[in-house]
Amino acid sequence: MVAAVTALAEWRARHAHPGLWPTPPVMITATVDDALGQGIDLIGKTAAMTGIRVHFLGLMQSPAAIVAACRCQCPNLLGITVLQYDSEALMARLTAELPPGTVLVAGGPPLFADPDFADRCGVHRVIQDAAALMDWLLTYSPESPMVRQR
Repeated sequence: MVAAVTALAEWRARHAHPGLWPTPPVMITATVDDALGQGIDLIGKTAAMTGIRVHFLGLMQSPAAIVAACRCQCPNLLGITVLQYDSEALMARLTAELPPGTVLVAGGPPLFADPDFADRCGVHRVIQDAAALMDWLLTYSPESPMVRQR
């Protein structure tokens, strides 16, 4: 999947394609409990390939740091990966303080294994993999209000 996303990003750059939106949405990406960042890297590359301006905040970020970045940059989207089941309290604290216009898109084992994890934490959209993210982004509109969806 990484190779496909990379190839599409290269094609977009070669052809100077502006992306899917006249005004590109902004996404901040970060992890709260993942020190490797493979998933968040794929989320960022997939989003950037569609024309989204991606700002990588970093690995192992605190909810306070993520919220501060969201309040400062006012992103349309926040991409998060969650690996640990005991990160529920961190995620709930993060989503409770997010600016109202920021849509939280998240993936990771706790979200896939526990169907209620996303609802308890306030995640707007659970993304299973890069293909699912791409599918969702093809219909995403920054102007439309987001409702929580799995």
